[in-house]
Formats: sequence, C-alpha cells, structure tokens
Amino acid sequence: MSVRQGLPDEYSDLYEREAGRLWRAVYGFAQDREIASDAVAEAFAQCIRRSKDVRSPARWIWRAAFRIAAGELKQRSRFGSSSASLRTSSPSRKVRSCKLFARCRRISGRRSC
Repeated sequence: MSVRQGLPDEYSDLYEREAGRLWRAVYGFAQDREIASDAVAEAFAQCIRRSKDVRSPARWIWRAAFRIAAGELKQRSRFGSSSASLRTSSPSRKVRSCKLFARCRRISGRRSC
C-alpha cells in the first residue's frame, strides 16, 4: 500500500519531484531533522487541503514549509526548549557519555582532561 495512494497525480508527482530537495533546504535552514520533516509534511498536507485555492502548488509548498519551520524555531526559542537540548539532558545520555569518557581515559592512559 502506497503512502500517497488516493492522492491526485499532480500532488503525487509534485511530492516525488520536490520533497527530498525541499527537506534538505528546510533542514539547512532549521538545522533540525524533526522540524524539517514536520514542516515538509505539514506543507504538503495543507496544500492538498486547500488545493482549490492554491494557484501554484510547488511555490506554495516551498513558502509554507519555510514559514512552518520558522514558526517552530520561534516557538522553541520563546519557550527555551529544543529537541537537541532535551536529548542532551537525558540521564541515560549523560551516563553513556560518562562511560565513553572513562573508556577514552583508560585507552589514553590519562587520569584527567
């Protein structure tokens, strides 16, 4: 079963042509894989929902994806949370980092940094 099953050919073709390049561009802008993936998916979904009102789907999707990503970045900075800071502060990640650091010290023979 195809993910794009049931989509008009216009949007299926547009997705095939633009999604990868758009994702890379939004990732370059946001520097966050999650934001890039969410923004691209949401831009396509909104365009399909509003298809009757959209004159140029490709241009609309590109503009929407960047606006969605910018909004997410703004929201994260406003509330001081980002997926990167959440990941680095998790206890299990700190434990793994400490273990890795200890192994590196043993290999190098150094006692301190």
